[in-house]
Amino acid sequence: MLMLLIRPLSMLLLLVAGGCLTGRQVAAAERALRPLQYSVSFADADRHRVDVELLVPVDAGAKQLELAMAVWTPGSYLVREYARHIEQISATDVETAESLQIRKTSKNRWSVQTSGASTVRVRYRLYCREMSVRTNWVERDFGVLVGAATYLTRADDLRQRRARPHHVQFVLPGNWQQAVMELPTDPAEPQRFLAASYDALVDAPTVLGNPQISSFIVGEKPHRLVTLGGDGLWDNEAAARDVAKIVEQHQQFWQSVPYESYTFLNVISETRGGLEHDNCCLMMTSRWAYRDAKQYRNWLGLVSHEFFHTWNVRRLRPAGLETYDYERENYTDGLWVAEGVTSYYDDLLQRRAGLLTDKQYLEGVSKVIDGVQKSGGRLVQPLLDSSHDAWIKYYRPDENARNSRISYYSKGSLVAWLLDARVRQATNHQQSLDDVMRSLYQRHAGRDQGFTLADFLQVVTETADAATADWLQQTVGEAQELDYEPAMACWGLAWNDKTQDQPPAADAEDSTETASTTASPESASSRELTFTPDLGMEVATSGGQVMIESVDRLGPADQAGWNAGDELIAIEGFRMTGTTYPSRLKQMPIGKPLRALLSRRGALIERPVTLPSEPSRQWKLSVRKVTKDAADKPDAEDAKASQRRQLWLGS
Repeated sequence: MLMLLIRPLSMLLLLVAGGCLTGRQVAAAERALRPLQYSVSFADADRHRVDVELLVPVDAGAKQLELAMAVWTPGSYLVREYARHIEQISATDVETAESLQIRKTSKNRWSVQTSGASTVRVRYRLYCREMSVRTNWVERDFGVLVGAATYLTRADDLRQRRARPHHVQFVLPGNWQQAVMELPTDPAEPQRFLAASYDALVDAPTVLGNPQISSFIVGEKPHRLVTLGGDGLWDNEAAARDVAKIVEQHQQFWQSVPYESYTFLNVISETRGGLEHDNCCLMMTSRWAYRDAKQYRNWLGLVSHEFFHTWNVRRLRPAGLETYDYERENYTDGLWVAEGVTSYYDDLLQRRAGLLTDKQYLEGVSKVIDGVQKSGGRLVQPLLDSSHDAWIKYYRPDENARNSRISYYSKGSLVAWLLDARVRQATNHQQSLDDVMRSLYQRHAGRDQGFTLADFLQVVTETADAATADWLQQTVGEAQELDYEPAMACWGLAWNDKTQDQPPAADAEDSTETASTTASPESASSRELTFTPDLGMEVATSGGQVMIESVDRLGPADQAGWNAGDELIAIEGFRMTGTTYPSRLKQMPIGKPLRALLSRRGALIERPVTLPSEPSRQWKLSVRKVTKDAADKPDAEDAKASQRRQLWLGS
């Protein structure tokens, strides 16, 4: 099924036309509605400015033309107010070149007095200096443009969901070779891209400059890995071979290929992130990630995550996201499926593709469990609410976020993990969450209305049973602890908690004694802890200061009255600095109040703190140790669990 072909750059220019729409489809849309035409130039790229010239058709007899800009981009659920980056804007009549009055009517809309013009020329300048997958960045050597953050369009087309064509011509600086978008191109002008609608334009981010492009075929479909800025440290051809393995695994999982071609846009920006689109994704990473094994595995996990969205989110959409309203929040309670289930499968399918070992995969799951279990918000915010409130909470964390919210990515992935085990157990391991997702996709992908929680529960009931669906409904609808034991029993896993290897804590009669086996009782007061006490807070250690950034509710710091924003100056009269904290903390007596000096808004205050006598639990999974009988044969249940684990992980 897998064939990898690395093609020279001259041949790859022909693949730029390979988008989600054919030239015939674009032509048909043009006959129905006159297109908007953009010319994007970069004469002032050094100052992060982009100049856009837009030709907008005016309806016969219309006295006004209303223009609008998106305020958010699909896949990133926060109103970002892209219009704030427009520095200048003007309008003229194309035929007479006369200036037309243009005024701003709301935060993201402009009104043009057309004065009888049949076509209006709008010129505006954008400031592009926010490096992320949902914003624009332009500098001397390259550019990254996101559709929602770049293009004005007709407001009435947005309201009425018209499929008006939008054409984009890029005027590149002399030191840039090409622009890459996953859209068809004009055969006569390779840098002129043809989108059949504003939706299609927003769905096609652009990288501009001198990218490395590697092409490969999987499932008889062309794919590209386009890397911008590798600086000789990124082997794009070798990376493309690994990406191809992931693509093959995903196609096998979904048993369908819903695109004609696909492009992975990979920008070396020294940041990290990814954003999905119908037939492409935009990712950002570090130039040093390729040669660092752990960072490279994380990058492949990002590839897997964004590619899984090709099915789950881009075609299979939860209710509330089936049709995008670009000018206001689009609420849904299904992000735990859109992002949580995707987060479960990103590393799992990477494991099944042979790019992770069993141990590496379980380490990843353990990290997620550890993060969720140490978040107080897991017992405050249900997953359904976490999804709905993404617009006001997820992308705007504050010092109290750990106590008040839970991530639909992390807890959602754990719910998917537990659900997978329950479906398998309910069906005597004949069905799995794989079957649930495929069935959901077959029923609801591409529909005018997105799937609801009731739809998801119905598929779970049919695939497994009503009890499993009831468990799921309660789990996502309530803020409660997750029970990991059924999944661990299913796959023969156990906790490998380092706290089990620690010596016992001091008894109550001598609370100053520290836990250690290396010192005699007589020297107890000077012993060093074998662990760093967890005060239940996050700190920033910069410039020699220890600044408290957040405090866990009911943790030692919280009980001591410490606040986010305080500076920890000293404990027991000894200075705490960025270099000495937490090593000196390990040498302090445990189990009794210690004098602590803080600075709060410049005022010195004392708030005694008591160090915990035991280390915080580390939630780490490992394969359960196999027990053997008298004949030195593995226990029957252990052997079955091992087989189930191999089937699950594809090992």
